[in-house]
Amino acid sequence: MIRVLVLFFFVLQVSFLAKNFDVSLSNQTLNMGDTLFIKIVTDSPLKSYKCVFLNRKYTLFLDTKKNGQYSYVAYLGASRYKETGDYVLVLSLKTEDNSKFYEHYSIALSHPPKKPGKVNLSEKSKTISKDTSARQKEAQILTKVFSMKTKTKYFDGAFIEPTKGRLSSGFGKVRYYNNGSSSSHSGVDFSNRIGTKVMAVQKGKVVLSESFKIHGKTIVIDHGFGVLSVYLHLNKLLVKKGDLVNTKDIIAEMGATGLVSGPHLHWGLSLQSERVDPLKWTKKNLELFSINL
Repeated sequence: MIRVLVLFFFVLQVSFLAKNFDVSLSNQTLNMGDTLFIKIVTDSPLKSYKCVFLNRKYTLFLDTKKNGQYSYVAYLGASRYKETGDYVLVLSLKTEDNSKFYEHYSIALSHPPKKPGKVNLSEKSKTISKDTSARQKEAQILTKVFSMKTKTKYFDGAFIEPTKGRLSSGFGKVRYYNNGSSSSHSGVDFSNRIGTKVMAVQKGKVVLSESFKIHGKTIVIDHGFGVLSVYLHLNKLLVKKGDLVNTKDIIAEMGATGLVSGPHLHWGLSLQSERVDPLKWTKKNLELFSINL
């Protein structure tokens, strides 16, 4: 059951009507790290389709079937690697009764420059950072997990922030390390003391709970429909793979494991393998969505 979120501000919604099709986009102007929500209502089930945005193919998920109408949804990410400019969303649909729909939409993406940051790694962390084999192995494992596209939708509303602490690094910030490397931040960091409780940000299923050399102790929760949350550098793992969790369940303790400069939680959100700003999915920031989460 989808719970309707009441928003106290105006949200732009763009709808496109065609015979047997009602296509809605949450917005056609995005900032880096934003989410583009698509909803498609048809009079017949989809037989085939193509949904492509920023050179990535997206899966459409059947959300509801009611009174002879089929509602499909997808959550698309505005990549932190794309520059400011106009991009194209391609949507091609064919239903079982052979009705067809094709359209391409212009999506304006803004990628404003952010002040870069500097990170001073300890000598131990510098040594860890040199382990390219561990980095590649962990990347392969996480890439496989983030590619999951579960047809069951677990989440039923806005997400919460996973812990208490100071927001020490935002999404997409370029950081330069004292070992000569740099990276674009794929999530957000909360700094606090080791042992600070970490909560599940929404309902879901734990699909990974492991200890890594680079990412430290790590948890990934599958929320369904291609939406997964990740928690890194934990001190203690309190859930295991296969566990079902509810919003606000304690799943771990904040730590300083893996490649870190100090105690913190890295929280990330993946939409069909595209990382987006997880803070935009919290209740106070849902101005992106004219939708029902």
